[in-house]
Amino acid sequence: MQITAKISSFYEQARIYENSRASDLPNFVEPEKNSRKDSLTISSSFAKKTKEQRGGATEESLSAEEKAVVEKLKQRDAEVRQHEQAHLSAGGGLVRGGASYSYQTGPDGKKYAIGGEVQIDISPESEPRATITKMQQVRRAALAPSDPSSQDRAVAALASKIEAEASAELREQTSDELKTAAGSNVSPQAKKALNAYRKANEL
Repeated sequence: MQITAKISSFYEQARIYENSRASDLPNFVEPEKNSRKDSLTISSSFAKKTKEQRGGATEESLSAEEKAVVEKLKQRDAEVRQHEQAHLSAGGGLVRGGASYSYQTGPDGKKYAIGGEVQIDISPESEPRATITKMQQVRRAALAPSDPSSQDRAVAALASKIEAEASAELREQTSDELKTAAGSNVSPQAKKALNAYRKANEL
């Protein structure tokens, strides 16, 4: 069974914000307690204007305050897309689908990405060596952005845990193979190598 994890630029738990708050955007208010964290809300002074401007507002028709909001949203949009692209590039074939985004409509009526996520396959492989290689790539993908989110770091930690388990399984397999070889007709050189391995790994 394939297992995937979300590496993202916002949402707590399954998805998180990338160290941003609604209050960082001028004239925006924090989401209500029972609302989704990605639903930033335009303050009441702009709500009506924004709805009216969706029909085709131009930048010239916006107030200086509204233009500041648009600039903040543009900056956030660029940061989010860069963050998710880093995940996609490093994740390669382990990424399941493209990036998905959550949007906020600005005073100019345009939609801007304020958060995003990428799903990546974290299923262990049938062989420990393959699992180790895979988890190393998962960790690189999770930490690829210059500013990994809490969720990114959590996925990287999970990949490290799975990798450690696979490494332990591989050591056990190698130990069993060496013990089997020790009981057969092997050369003195092979026995010497076995003893050195046992000593190094405290078998």
